[in-house]
Amino acid sequence: MAREPRGAFNVPIGRYTDPPICVPEMLRAASTVLARAELRCADYRTAVADAERGDFLYFDPPYDPMTTTASFTSYTADAFAADEQRALADTARELVARGCRVMLSNSDTPFIRSIYKGLRIERVKCPRAINSNASKRGDVDELVITGGY
Repeated sequence: MAREPRGAFNVPIGRYTDPPICVPEMLRAASTVLARAELRCADYRTAVADAERGDFLYFDPPYDPMTTTASFTSYTADAFAADEQRALADTARELVARGCRVMLSNSDTPFIRSIYKGLRIERVKCPRAINSNASKRGDVDELVITGGY
């Protein structure tokens, strides 16, 4: 969930019928797994500084812009541009070298594919309900990148 320029949240309304949102056995299974999880609110470099072999780390950075008019490149006042994308890719590789398992998502752009070369890269279709141009709403290609498995 991200804030849009006026400060409001930019989240589409869900219409979930299949799968249902509340499945008791799924919630209990997720609760068991997540009981050991630790969520940290910090710069990603600080948050992963003490990551150890066997740890699983997921990153959801601001995505690489797919067009020259795309303007969302940061969750904070600081831009997350090409240099920051490269630094995150370097961090992901360092974590894998330490024995961690890493997963992240990003845009399917040649730049992102190039900086994560050598890690597992899979294209997935993701539905998008938010776009100022209604004709551009719908499925978009994104990447799921993993390493350390």
